[in-house]
Amino acid sequence: MLEYLGALFGMHQVDGIISSAQAEEPPAKPAIVQPAQPRPVYRVPRDQRIESIRKRFEQQLKDDEKAVDPHPEMWDKDWINKP
Repeated sequence: MLEYLGALFGMHQVDGIISSAQAEEPPAKPAIVQPAQPRPVYRVPRDQRIESIRKRFEQQLKDDEKAVDPHPEMWDKDWINKP
């Protein structure tokens, strides 16, 4: 019982010492953040952007037509009656 009380008293004393030591430390100064120079913006004209999007879309359609369906049975409407 005395060991328990001694340990409790010791922890209380150490906690008080640590708390006072932390209170005495000066607060850390925040780091000064220097803003970066903005990057130059290079814009592609709207018509060129639309044309590149259209070309990419047409290429994807061609790729989709060439692709082989790995699971053709998934599209079968009469799948439930098959053995």
